Order: sequence, then structure tokens, then C-alpha cells
Amino acid sequence: VILERIIDTMIASYFCVDEIKRNELLKLILCTERITFENKRQVLKWIFETYDKLIIETHPTLFKDLQNIGEYRNVIAHNHLDTSQFITDNIARKTKVNKYKNKKIEFEITDEVMKEKTELITKCHHILQNWEGQIYLPI
Repeated sequence: VILERIIDTMIASYFCVDEIKRNELLKLILCTERITFENKRQVLKWIFETYDKLIIETHPTLFKDLQNIGEYRNVIAHNHLDTSQFITDNIARKTKVNKYKNKKIEFEITDEVMKEKTELITKCHHILQNWEGQIYLPI
């Protein structure tokens, strides 16, 4: 959620110089379900490609990483978590998520996968939080 709020703020800052209007954009559009994380990722990518290509050159996997985070979040949020006795007894090692699209697809969530995703989120958070290219935005 924090990573998404950073992206929201960056987009709002790009489109609105006025603080009141920026806060309205955040409240009424960006920080709601009206626009998806993926759409926000695409808008931010366009802003960087247009006004600060250096961040993309410096961090070439940033937008692929953000896409990966969004897709993983969607798997966890929108699919059935297996809470069978075996899984709950072994939750520290492995959890299953069942995804249904014409057939059952199982995703295993291990401690290693969670560590990898946490590191990816932390990396993206750090890049965006410490971005010094805001001076290039036309605001």
C-alpha cells in the first residue's frame, strides 16, 4: 500500500501544481478503486519516459518489477487460500493459493517466495522514495 501511495503522489504531483487540486485528485481518483495499480504503473512509466529517462536507464527493471509486484498481489488478493489442515499445520513453510480459470491452478507461497517479493517491494520503494528527478517534472 505504501508503494502504491508513493506512485499516487508522484502522478498527482505531475498533473497538479496546486496542492488543493492535487489532494482532490488523490482523494477522488488515484487513492480509490477507480484506477488500478497496473494503470498507475503505466502512467508513471510514461512520465519517466517523457521527463526522466535516466531513472529507467539507472533502474531498467523498475517497471517490470512493479508489474511483478502487482501481479503477485492480485494472485494473493483475488484467489482462494487453501486452509486445509495440512496447509495450516505447515503454514510457516508453504501456503497454497488456488486460482480458478476453467481449471484449478495452484501457486505455492513459500518463505523464500515471500522474502523475494518483500525484497522486490523494498527495492522499488527505495528507488521511488529517493527519486531525485522530480525537478524534471513540468510543475
